[in-house]
Amino acid sequence: MKYVFSRGLVVAAGLLLVGVDAHADPEGMPLAFVSRPLTLPAGMVRLDGNFDAHTNQVEVDSTVGGSSVLTPTTQTNSVLTLGAAYGITRDFEIAAEVPAQIGPDLVAQDPYFRGLYRFVQGRFEAAAQLDVSVPVQSGEGVGLGVGLPMLVRVSNVGRFDIVPRFGVDLASPVTKYVDVQAYYQHQIADGFTLGVHTAMEIPDVSQPDVVHVPVGIFGRLSLARADGNAYADVILGFDFDRLFNGGSGGPVDSSAYTIAMTGRLYLPL
Repeated sequence: MKYVFSRGLVVAAGLLLVGVDAHADPEGMPLAFVSRPLTLPAGMVRLDGNFDAHTNQVEVDSTVGGSSVLTPTTQTNSVLTLGAAYGITRDFEIAAEVPAQIGPDLVAQDPYFRGLYRFVQGRFEAAAQLDVSVPVQSGEGVGLGVGLPMLVRVSNVGRFDIVPRFGVDLASPVTKYVDVQAYYQHQIADGFTLGVHTAMEIPDVSQPDVVHVPVGIFGRLSLARADGNAYADVILGFDFDRLFNGGSGGPVDSSAYTIAMTGRLYLPL
């Protein structure tokens, strides 16, 4: 699922932190999500599968009484994404994703590759991210992005994740975009969290008045191995994709939303 907190918020949250062990077991991922690091433990593989159904209002050109008329209609696109990540060291991981639209039509989408290097670890963590998407359709361009994922832990039950990112789509014309994803997750039990998500998304920096603000909720169920570390996650989420909308469609737009389900397996090698 996709999703500006001020510097002051990060600092204020950091003042609330209490002793949480942020380091993963070298051979496992902690069951409690709030204790997990930004990067996978060295030698661990994570397998990902995600299905999301995106519903949006679109205008369809139809003929009425011999005249062409744009008729609003609801359209749902379903996307299946398969991916994997690998922890090369405890601070450096690589990942790849291959998405495909599977409804209403079968359409290949751009595969995505990412490298993530954690340079601050502990109760506050930060990492540098570099990602690239490879076009599979004619007329599309290579996508390049850089990001700064961060997390702060609030006591031993809460966690903020903030991911500012700048990207460039090298199609003609070139498009530059910015987004800041923000999540808060609360640890209800060791194997269960509830979370909220929002973001500020500017799809084209040449049009800074067009700003989308999604709002969503999600839940995460984690399954444990015999040693107590995480074996799998199941995540269910619902997002209004642009509930607060600085572009066309009015200031509040609830017509676009996404229902998503994600499964993850953690396999130490």
